[in-house]
Amino acid sequence: MRLCARVSLVTVSAAICCACSLFGPSEDVTGLWQARGRGTSPSFIYLDLHQSGDSITGTACYVGSDGTVIYKGAPVSSRYPNVQWVATESRCSELLCAASLVNAWTGRADKTGDIVPAADTEFRFRRSEIQSRACMPS
Repeated sequence: MRLCARVSLVTVSAAICCACSLFGPSEDVTGLWQARGRGTSPSFIYLDLHQSGDSITGTACYVGSDGTVIYKGAPVSSRYPNVQWVATESRCSELLCAASLVNAWTGRADKTGDIVPAADTEFRFRRSEIQSRACMPS
C-alpha cells in the first residue's frame, strides 16, 4: 500500500513538472507596450510584441521628444522573460540613430507586469492600448 502511494505521488509530481515545461511561461507579453523617457519633453519607445511559447518577436519604434521618428520596425527577438532589440541603420531615419542613445535595449518581463531594463536606463515599459501613428506600418 505504501509503495503504491509513493509511486502515485512520484507520478503526480512528475506530471506537474512536465506540464509546466510543456505549456511554457504563465505570463504573455503579447501586445502593445510603451516607455516614456524622463524630462518635460520626453521621448517614447513603443513595442509591438508577439509571444509563442517562450519565443518573443515584434518591433520597436523610437519617437523623439519633438515627434521625429528616430527608428521604427527595429526587430525584437528574444526568449521569455528577456526582451531585446538593436536598431540597424536600415531602420533609422537618416543619421538620427547615430545621435540616439537608445539604439539597442535589453530588459526582461518582471513580476510587476512591466518590462524593465537590464541596465540602469530610463525606459521602463508598461502595457499600452495605443501606438504612436508614426510607428504604424506604412
